[in-house]
Amino acid sequence: VLSGDPTSKITLQIKNAGLTDYFKKVITDIHDKDLALKQVVNEFNLDPQNTFYIGDTAGDIESGKSAGIKTIGITWGFNSKSTIQKANPDYIINDIIELDLISNS
Repeated sequence: VLSGDPTSKITLQIKNAGLTDYFKKVITDIHDKDLALKQVVNEFNLDPQNTFYIGDTAGDIESGKSAGIKTIGITWGFNSKSTIQKANPDYIINDIIELDLISNS
């Protein structure tokens, strides 16, 4: 997880969703997402073409593209669907369940 939100907020959201065991690293209070994403790709030796960044702002999508990874824009977050569409993510989803469709494609 990589977020500009405070640690306490993100930790609580992850815990409440029952997802604590699904993440190797949680990075919060990020101000330069471009750099942070590149560092995560390098630290975990990830293949950028098989790595996805899920974002709810056009800036998130731009950061993912800058890092060379695939982007997924969500329509229920901070920016409107039309703003997310203008950022041209690789995928747009309207519901979290749609992530399964992407991961299986």
